Amino acid sequence: MQSFREQSSYHGNQQSYPQEKCSHCQEAGATLGCYNKGCSFRYHYPCAIDADCLLHEENFSVRCPKHKPPLPCPLPPLQNKTAKGSLSTEQSERG
Repeated sequence: MQSFREQSSYHGNQQSYPQEKCSHCQEAGATLGCYNKGCSFRYHYPCAIDADCLLHEENFSVRCPKHKPPLPCPLPPLQNKTAKGSLSTEQSERG
């Protein structure tokens, strides 16, 4: 199976896609387009990485930073709770 890089043209290859300008570097030859319907953002492979696009190796799809799904919210830090009826460290040290 080919990698994402092998499926896409390399940066600077203007022969395959001469009219497609990269949304990151503004140079011609962009081959990767955002998967979101109606989005016109296109990238060279290295520019997609630099622009923080989401690259799905499994199906060779790209989502631009504007259309990539948000990261899940991290869980809040655990509170230092003690069981009901037990003494906290501070209380036990006071005696």
